Amino acid sequence: MVFPMKIAYWRCGALSLFAVVTALALLQTSWAQTTAHQGDAYVVRAVAVDVTAETAADARQIAIRRGQMEALQTLLRRMTLDEDRGRLPRPDSRTVESLVRTIEFENERYSSTRYIADLTVGFDGAGVRRALQLARIPFAEPVSNTVLVLPIYEDAGAHMLWDRPNPWWDAWQQMDWRTSLLPFALPEGTLADLASLSADQAMRGNQERLGQLGSRYGTTEVVVAPASWSTDLRTGEPTLVVDIRHYGVAGEQVTPFEVPLRGDESEADFLVRVAGEVGSMLADEWKKNALVQQGAEGTLTATLDVTSLQDVVTARNRFDAAPMIRSINLESLSTTRAVYQLTYLGGQEQLSVSLSQYGIDLIETEDGWRLGLQR
Repeated sequence: MVFPMKIAYWRCGALSLFAVVTALALLQTSWAQTTAHQGDAYVVRAVAVDVTAETAADARQIAIRRGQMEALQTLLRRMTLDEDRGRLPRPDSRTVESLVRTIEFENERYSSTRYIADLTVGFDGAGVRRALQLARIPFAEPVSNTVLVLPIYEDAGAHMLWDRPNPWWDAWQQMDWRTSLLPFALPEGTLADLASLSADQAMRGNQERLGQLGSRYGTTEVVVAPASWSTDLRTGEPTLVVDIRHYGVAGEQVTPFEVPLRGDESEADFLVRVAGEVGSMLADEWKKNALVQQGAEGTLTATLDVTSLQDVVTARNRFDAAPMIRSINLESLSTTRAVYQLTYLGGQEQLSVSLSQYGIDLIETEDGWRLGLQR
């Protein structure tokens, strides 16, 4: 990502000339770099590899190649719709390697001919997007902001969140969300969590308390998922009713969800299945809303009010992390404001949601587009 500088002026008020010159040198050096830090948005974790070859060294090299290719396919499935899965690009190992930005190894085990490990692979977002664009496949940007899930289970009229046992919570805990566009997580259930939010407050949608709990886990996205048993009046089958309430940068979204129990399922297996279906539905809804069509690219100019050089540096770092941003021009910079030209993927609403995930508010006003740093 390249950040060309077009400094119109800088009024030296409380700032010394030395500070201004130093800051501009820092910004020009940093913004000339083309590497974009994208957090965890393009990272795939816990890719298990187990390879046997003539030697352990050979097995390790084969395992790395296979792991990288598996991780890339996992990432591509996250970003695309089910209907396009058959058209996903399958690049050769050399091309895949060129897309890898970082690779980490955990739980490594060797024998004379065998290699076992869990890989964490980080990819170059621009390269991955380019591969999907060349294949003419619409995609949604990965989300690095964790979605905090609160599985509330109704039992005998009581709503259980932090209480144990909670079989609905246990079901969510068993899920593997590596292939989901949305990175789901459960709170730890500490005393601080219990003090932040009660089950009744979550059921009433107390957004202040929900926001406090979310901020403790570094997220603005919280899903309250109360589950209760009912009976299908047509078939008489037991049915789980989940009233999904998603609170986040896109506002409050409520989705009812009902799933009947199959006769051959245990209650525990059934709850795990429903948790998976709820998670997939939430990810699909996000994906459809955020889908970037082939060739969809826009440009807008926006103004950020600044009080110090740190605001400019903070904005730079957050723009760096937002994967929808293709390029940024700093059109002008003064002691009170910075004016940016943003080139981005998708639509303006998608851009606003994406930037909010990375700590920047984008608002359209009568005077044009305004930016704000979330504190």
